[in-house]
Amino acid sequence: MLGRLFRKSQSQTLEANRVSDSTQLLQQFKTGVFTTEESGTVQIDYLFDGTQQTGELGIFSLQGMEQLDIDSPEFIREAAQRVMNDSPLGQIAIQPQTQKAKFQGILGEKDSQPSETQNHPERTTLQMNGNDAVAFLFVPQGGIKKLLEIPDAPEFQGSNRPRLSLTPQTLADVGDGETFALETSAQKRTYNDLVFRIKGATPTTNLPSLDTVIDPQNDWRETRLGQAILKDSPTSLNEANTQSLTSTTKINLDLLLGSPQKISTEAENSVESEELSSCSKD
Repeated sequence: MLGRLFRKSQSQTLEANRVSDSTQLLQQFKTGVFTTEESGTVQIDYLFDGTQQTGELGIFSLQGMEQLDIDSPEFIREAAQRVMNDSPLGQIAIQPQTQKAKFQGILGEKDSQPSETQNHPERTTLQMNGNDAVAFLFVPQGGIKKLLEIPDAPEFQGSNRPRLSLTPQTLADVGDGETFALETSAQKRTYNDLVFRIKGATPTTNLPSLDTVIDPQNDWRETRLGQAILKDSPTSLNEANTQSLTSTTKINLDLLLGSPQKISTEAENSVESEELSSCSKD
């Protein structure tokens, strides 16, 4: 009994420290920081790839990286290391060698006819730490593993250098707070290099709206392909995980990721509600 209480107390202390650290990180980084939900489950929809299926996207925790200069090779190296560790500190989110974007075409061309990948896989599900501050690393060419092994390789120079969501005007909110467009060139401002949707992590720093950063002449949202991407709105994570048990009773499976006390409280409230309803009918 004492052992369980100690472990619970230790877990609560670690969680409180993580939330406190995340608050400090949000103050340090001005853009491109996301905060995971309590469950830590993050889902990625790979919607469009304008890099000819060569760009690789990784997600990584910012915990412990506040002492590193964001513009330094050490920061990129640590981010890449975390992504390749495949743990709650970092994982690969989009890997074109094994995945295909849902939509194909030329994003930005007015008359480009959109095509949809047949048998497109479900969202990529990643398990990060709950209530954690995370960011994204995008490598246009060569892959994150090679970046870690040979950081000076030609693939990572010039316009193909790695990009962080923390860098201003790299990532923009398309408009719904869940769909994001990535730009690898500050001069082009087309934001058609990568488009993806995130569930389970919310932008918590000043992420610009696509309206404010895209070149109006290159705004793809009014094109056929752009409209197809914007209209693609899969069932949200919460809706997908809610199952009906009876005509009057529901349990949200998200609660199973919470504490037993919370689950018990929800169940008791549901039972009490049904009993009161039954009594009023009698």
